[in-house]
Amino acid sequence: MGKDQRLVAENQFLRAEQLFRARQFKKAGNKYHVAGNSYLKLNEFEKAKVCFINGANSFIILKRFDTSIELFRQSGEASLHDSNFIEANQIYKEAINYIPKSKNDSDRNSNFVIFSVLSYLCSFVKGSPDEGLDFIKRTKKRVDKEYFKEHSLIKLVSELTIALRDDDPKYLDKIRNNVGRYKFRDAELKLLKNVLLLTKFKLLINNTFKLDKETYTTKEIINLNLGFDTSNLL
Repeated sequence: MGKDQRLVAENQFLRAEQLFRARQFKKAGNKYHVAGNSYLKLNEFEKAKVCFINGANSFIILKRFDTSIELFRQSGEASLHDSNFIEANQIYKEAINYIPKSKNDSDRNSNFVIFSVLSYLCSFVKGSPDEGLDFIKRTKKRVDKEYFKEHSLIKLVSELTIALRDDDPKYLDKIRNNVGRYKFRDAELKLLKNVLLLTKFKLLINNTFKLDKETYTTKEIINLNLGFDTSNLL
């Protein structure tokens, strides 16, 4: 019989905890990473998230910020797999605090855009796209202007914004056609699909409000007809 994979993951986690307490942070970080991947395969997303965050914190102690940023992204993925968009958003915002410490200018620019856009998408799904846009605008100041302007993920955000503003679904088609350029991972692609689905509903469902007369007296009952045109959803 094969090993119980849940027991394997638990033992990996416990070993990581031992290494961390022994201040062997590099080994602990690596073992947390291994345990996190084991939990992911078991669909134990909350435990996977904890492992990746603990791994990130281990490498922060070692000032290996590029590695910790990658582990934060993986912990965000675990939260997305669990449909916990608020938690994923918090993780992405936490990761941004360590991006300035990255050694490589290109990595800094890339990560600022990636994490701010992932945060925006999480905010969008939770009904707060403006909050997400504000966060991107604040992050923009820390990114090379030309790099920011030309990045495919920034164009994605612009196309979503214009689609809603102009009530024009053609921008959603542009996004679908460019999915390969975004280089999203599986859970991040599911997040984007949720955003596109929500946007499609907003564009295709037309609300109409009809009152049965123009003038009402105080305390008079108002008859309100609310119509939904859903023909375009078929």
